[in-house]
Amino acid sequence: MTSLSELRAIAQQRVSDEQAARERARAAAIAEQARQDQARRDAEEARVRAEREERIRVEEARAAAEREARLRVEAHEASERARHAAELEQRRLADEIELRRAEVAKKRPRWMIAVTAVALVATVAFGAYAVDRANEADAAQHAARAADDARAQAQADMREARARVDAAQRELDEMSAKIDTALKQVADAQDTIALREAQAHLKAMQLAKLEAQRHLEELKAAQLKKERDGGIHTDCTNQSLCK
Repeated sequence: MTSLSELRAIAQQRVSDEQAARERARAAAIAEQARQDQARRDAEEARVRAEREERIRVEEARAAAEREARLRVEAHEASERARHAAELEQRRLADEIELRRAEVAKKRPRWMIAVTAVALVATVAFGAYAVDRANEADAAQHAARAADDARAQAQADMREARARVDAAQRELDEMSAKIDTALKQVADAQDTIALREAQAHLKAMQLAKLEAQRHLEELKAAQLKKERDGGIHTDCTNQSLCK
């Protein structure tokens, strides 16, 4: 009877050991499959992230080039308007001088008329030149200030957007580390209950990572949209900068 009981105990122990071994093998297979799936997802996410970062870099370069070109065009337009206004003023003064010269010709000797005309022409020319230079200097200074303000604002907006994206990226990286820990817990599970708990925890971590990934995508999309829109605030007292 003792030998029979011992044999039964040995048989039961062997069955238990075999069942535990099968459970561990199945848990290891599940963990390995989850690890491989996670590795594929991480690789795909890395590829998508690299492509998105490259698109963002290209968009940033394009937006910067467009801003510089727009500022150059606006500065040139302001200079042209100032030059045109100076030309109009010069023509108006020239017309007035011509009228006055005609009136004076009836009353003064010719040498006085010539001297007066030369003095008036010189005065008008000097005044027009001074006005032209002053207008160009004002336009250039205003364009430079507007460009500096726009550049500073754009840089501040970019820093803020990048800070939000970096924070979301760090959160996503932390979730990846937690998933690795959950995978290890699945692989190390010793019984069915521990395996189920580890699998449930792994699933929760994967869902949390998907939510973090979605949040990161939204922040990056918002950042890209802001860059495409320009993100530059100009001084609307200059109408050419607000078009």
